[in-house]
Amino acid sequence: MEAKRGYYFGLSGYRRQDTQEENSRRSSRVSRITIYLTLLSILGYNLELSEAILGRRSCRSYNREKEVTEEQIREMLEYGIWAPSGTNSQPWRFTVLMGEKKAEFLEIMRKKIEEVKDNFTEQQLNIYNWSALSLEKGSAVILVWDSKKTWTSPQSIGACIQTFMLKAHDMGLGTLWVAAVHVAAEELAKMCNREGMELIAGVGVGYPSDKMIGKKGPPRLSVDEVAEFLG
Repeated sequence: MEAKRGYYFGLSGYRRQDTQEENSRRSSRVSRITIYLTLLSILGYNLELSEAILGRRSCRSYNREKEVTEEQIREMLEYGIWAPSGTNSQPWRFTVLMGEKKAEFLEIMRKKIEEVKDNFTEQQLNIYNWSALSLEKGSAVILVWDSKKTWTSPQSIGACIQTFMLKAHDMGLGTLWVAAVHVAAEELAKMCNREGMELIAGVGVGYPSDKMIGKKGPPRLSVDEVAEFLG
């Protein structure tokens, strides 16, 4: 008998809950990849990019005794802006919030979530509150804006965010990509003098806590499950 799948609610809607057998199979595949990369590393192959891609995690637990500096964030963004963009439009714009400005951002988020809470289910509301709380724990929040608002902009900005998050991992930093900031897009645009731009995401940055270092990621669908080869 085929195992039944359940569903759970995420920020992008209802998602399929994989069976225990599927999760076990994917977990085993991730373990094999990790062993393979370790062996290649021992043999002297340069695997920095592969390790960054497979090792990056959404960081929700940070070391509060260490603060990320402006120089470190600048270095991250220097790599991010080399991401590809449609017709080299470079639509990304960043607002880096630290210290008091980060506290102001968090207060805006809390007030807005409270204001619109009747429009969400309890489960959705918990996700928004959880996201805001997770951003509070890091050293800084990077708000990412779309200055062009063309049909290629979301793709370009997504590539930029992924690129600077990989650089952050390479620097020993943790990041968390959060879409829930859109709930307060108008208020945040006013705070950041970004009226006329579209808020795409907020990215938390900080030093990961010990429990995050080396943490195993959730299972991924295999290439066979997501790709079709024609021809």
